[in-house]
Amino acid sequence: MSGGSPNVASAVEVRERARRLSWLAIASFLLLLLGAFVGLLVFERYQPLDAGSVIRSFSLGLLTLWLLLAWKAWEVLRNPTARAGARLGILVPALVPWVFAGFLWLNGALDRSPASLQATIVVTTHASPRDWLQAFRYEVVVRSWRPGRRLEGVMVRKRADFESYRRGDPVTVEVRGGFFGLAWVSALRKR
Repeated sequence: MSGGSPNVASAVEVRERARRLSWLAIASFLLLLLGAFVGLLVFERYQPLDAGSVIRSFSLGLLTLWLLLAWKAWEVLRNPTARAGARLGILVPALVPWVFAGFLWLNGALDRSPASLQATIVVTTHASPRDWLQAFRYEVVVRSWRPGRRLEGVMVRKRADFESYRRGDPVTVEVRGGFFGLAWVSALRKR
């Protein structure tokens, strides 16, 4: 064997490692997107009381995670001989939306608190033409029952339900405390 053989072998090994890391990066991006989709579906089912704030934070967090994942993938692909801990940095950001979805799901699914019925009236309704998921398209805005707040937004899934609400309609918002203390809306009903 000549002195160049170990270099050829290590070059082949580095290329193979780079190929595997490329697949890991692609899988992580797909896992991030799938986790975001699942998070939105769970969000729609167990809608937090402060849905607007939570969805804005989730959206900003997804953008940050995407950028972090892109940066870590670039860093590891640029140096495929990096240690395993650096490669793990590609996978961890992709798992965060799954943790968010799990938190919301457990908060609602394990919640055994009694429903708090809040009598209020419809102030306005809002339909978003840009919602491609159709999950957050319809919102009924009601007068808030909480001190220091004027309005509360409640997402409505079905168009027929949404169209039945009119300004001034008396409604009851059913709120639950949440297993982890994150209050969520379990129902919106006409009185």
